[in-house]
Amino acid sequence: MDGAPAAARATISLVQPRGYVHTLALLDPALHLQHELRRRGVATRVVKNRLTAGEVNFVLGAHLGFDPRWCEEFDVVLVNLEQLGEGGAPVSPHYLRLLRENRVVDYDPAHREHLGPRGADVPLLRFGYAPHLATADPVPLDRRPLDLLFFGSVGERRTAVLERLRQAGARITVAPPAVYGTDRDELVRSARAVVNVSFYPTARFEQVRASVVLSCGTPLASERRDLRGEDVGPYADVVHWFDPQAPEEFVRYLRSAAFVADSRRMLARFAATPPSPVFDVLAGWCAPTGAPAEEPVPLRTAVRRHDAGALVRVCRQRRGAYRPGWVNVSPDPAAHPDWLVADVAPALPQVVDTARWGRCTVEPGSADIVSLGAVDPGSPSLPRLLGWAVDLLVEGGVVELTWPDAVPVEVLDRHLRDLWLREDSRHLLNLVHGAVLPGAEQDGAPPARLVLRKEASSPAHRSLGTAAGETFGSYAR
Repeated sequence: MDGAPAAARATISLVQPRGYVHTLALLDPALHLQHELRRRGVATRVVKNRLTAGEVNFVLGAHLGFDPRWCEEFDVVLVNLEQLGEGGAPVSPHYLRLLRENRVVDYDPAHREHLGPRGADVPLLRFGYAPHLATADPVPLDRRPLDLLFFGSVGERRTAVLERLRQAGARITVAPPAVYGTDRDELVRSARAVVNVSFYPTARFEQVRASVVLSCGTPLASERRDLRGEDVGPYADVVHWFDPQAPEEFVRYLRSAAFVADSRRMLARFAATPPSPVFDVLAGWCAPTGAPAEEPVPLRTAVRRHDAGALVRVCRQRRGAYRPGWVNVSPDPAAHPDWLVADVAPALPQVVDTARWGRCTVEPGSADIVSLGAVDPGSPSLPRLLGWAVDLLVEGGVVELTWPDAVPVEVLDRHLRDLWLREDSRHLLNLVHGAVLPGAEQDGAPPARLVLRKEASSPAHRSLGTAAGETFGSYAR
């Protein structure tokens, strides 16, 4: 089909194990990258645990768990923000192998030796001034309620330096460990300065922290190190460097008018720093291909084009519980599902625009597995939901659902019987497995996980269905 050329687009995907709040720390570099790409005309979105077909996917947090097959299915760029090497972050061999075998962006030249034979050519990110964090009317430094603020994980090394600062007379506020985003930024804007201490002995300079703090209009005080310009980027002369072994002089300076005057000049200098040209390189990777828009293809074809032999799995998505590798279905736009539906049991066929597999036609017999999650036995929509699952499944495919143990399974049995009492019913669902789910109480009893298989109905079943209907179905055509 002829169509307009595709626009330059990119997805920034954050890996978040379910319920892992500290993935939010990756929002700062993700939003910075998004801002710089958008400035260069690249339509960019930030998502969790999703990749998009037909565009570049910048993946942050792959050390938390990332399927290497996705690097074969999609155009993936791994953004490494972990400190590599001896004395650095305890990353797994699996993650190091991912970095060596795939396209990577890093932030520190010392990491290149760990990135395989192409390490010397890896682009280096420079997180500089982020204008989207600036405020029009910041509180003057000499009127801020907090003296020194620290945010981040508090390990042994950081604790020792913070304690020496306290002994030197500094009043240090430690932010709660799970506060991120705008709430954390408000704390930063309430402080006279934010203190930076490396968590790992490798002591790579924390560019992201520096970018956030200075862009919020707050000075950064960092332990002194060997200031190689390539390591600290634009920060060499806009950060207050102090000796972590003898911080007394810095604490006296912190309370002085000279600190306020110097800090204002440093913040203004930082805000005037031009963005790193590396973002031009990354935007170039997102250049449009000029390929016309594709006709929709069957869902099974689209999934197996990306992963040969894969099962096609469809699930009802619970908000906040997107399941990678599944076609997530939801009527809630805020859940950002793959398939946004207006009805609990959408009619088939439908054309669906998915981020992962492109434009697909969802027809009867598209799925191998349908996961309905927890169902309400008393809901009038349950029979329609089960009927939708039957239509969506291939013969031999299965439905998974969670059934409240307090409700007799005979109630489900009546719903299943109704499926083949429909006119011209060719298939039914048979219960093939049931198991109690411990640790998840529901109405005083643990729910059960049930597995139902789609099977061909017998001639006797079909006759009973025809007899139960309002017409004689195909017999009277």
